[in-house]
Amino acid sequence: MGEILPCDHTFSLDYYHTKKLITELGLSVVKIDACKNDCMLYWKDDIKFESCKFCGDPRYKLQKAQNYQVTKSAYTVLRLDDHPSDAEAWRHFDCTYPYFTMEPQNVRLGLCVDEFVPHRQYGKMNSCWPMILTLYNLPQKMFMKSEFIFLTLVIPGLSNPKHFIDVYMQSLIEELLQLWHMGVRTYDRSANEFFIMRAALM
Repeated sequence: MGEILPCDHTFSLDYYHTKKLITELGLSVVKIDACKNDCMLYWKDDIKFESCKFCGDPRYKLQKAQNYQVTKSAYTVLRLDDHPSDAEAWRHFDCTYPYFTMEPQNVRLGLCVDEFVPHRQYGKMNSCWPMILTLYNLPQKMFMKSEFIFLTLVIPGLSNPKHFIDVYMQSLIEELLQLWHMGVRTYDRSANEFFIMRAALM
């Protein structure tokens, strides 16, 4: 890539430098092991477990002399035809939590899940299920555009965890609860000041 760019370009030279740059931006990826039967995550107080505390299956399996993570996957797609603000649930939320509604800097989020098979052309049927947060504060024509959505979680695996999807969402739920109860200190560029932003998953 560097050969076709100007001499004074600042483009990363290789994967290592690109990964380092992304990490410095706070966009690093955190991998969390999961039980192959979708019983639990090896996370927080359970991170040191070598086997599932519910079904007893081992955390790792051996392949090519290296331990690797065992995970499962799946869910359905949430598709919206109208803006959520037109729904009765939105109006009910406004009436139930007026203090949240009165602050225009608070954020309303939507959660979308979809499936794709990254290596179908190679005969591998492993699937990935990304979980994406959308900003419902934006107009309908904007909130599903790529520049306004956030990839929060990717669940790889071979089959659908069905009713166990909440097992994989624990870390995301914890962050959403923090945004709802305490909020996070956020910088408002237009006002040149910090404020406490709270968020609700609609």
